[in-house]
Amino acid sequence: MSKRAPFLLIALAMLLLTSLAASAQQQPLPFTYVSEWTIPRAQWDDYESFNKKNTQPILEKLMADGTITGWGFYATNVHDESGITHGNWFEASSIANIEKALDALTKVARNPILNTSGKHRDYLVRSQVRGAKPASGTNGYLWVNYTQLRPGKAEEWRALFDKYIKSLLDGLVNDGSFISYEVDAEVVHTDNPDGIYLVYVAPNAAGIDKFLAAVGARMGQGTPEERRAFSEAYAATTVPDAHRDLFARVLNYAVK
Repeated sequence: MSKRAPFLLIALAMLLLTSLAASAQQQPLPFTYVSEWTIPRAQWDDYESFNKKNTQPILEKLMADGTITGWGFYATNVHDESGITHGNWFEASSIANIEKALDALTKVARNPILNTSGKHRDYLVRSQVRGAKPASGTNGYLWVNYTQLRPGKAEEWRALFDKYIKSLLDGLVNDGSFISYEVDAEVVHTDNPDGIYLVYVAPNAAGIDKFLAAVGARMGQGTPEERRAFSEAYAATTVPDAHRDLFARVLNYAVK
């Protein structure tokens, strides 16, 4: 997850999490632990093969026994100055299960390529909104949209999301174009505490194309005055210069 794309004030961070969660779906929403790495290009194949052989079976076992509810490995498609090339994630219903999974992963053989890798970073986030269907596979796609909200504008942004975007995303999950979507906020703040992540996982590139086309069509609906009103309302809730995206190929994944 990214990015690349600190408590400003503790109260401000908690306000963001509380206001988003208050209107979230009335169902357990998972925590997600994400790790990202810079792997030398010449070692990409070896790194990915090691994870498939050694790390993936641990995640499959943890999912089978109910410790985690989803996992995945990805390789960055559009690279940036951060140098991050690969990442992995797993989801769980509690911090206790996140820790149980981390403990299990530390007991398997460490990928030797990590000893020569460059940058590394982790995220711990929690979903505020989520839609998903059970699925597993290879060769999916991940799109992460990092958006920074203006202080005190979390509820207004959420209202715009619910009105204009959520039903679109639910439709993409229902018709199989998306495996899952999430609106995530950091639990352990390592980026701006007003930042949120919109995370989309598709089973193929056609799903991403359909999503982008659907968003374009949705934003083109209504009269010019209505479209202008939406654009102005959205701009009033976000910090445009802080926006970043991640586009990656999902190597292997599973979601309950």
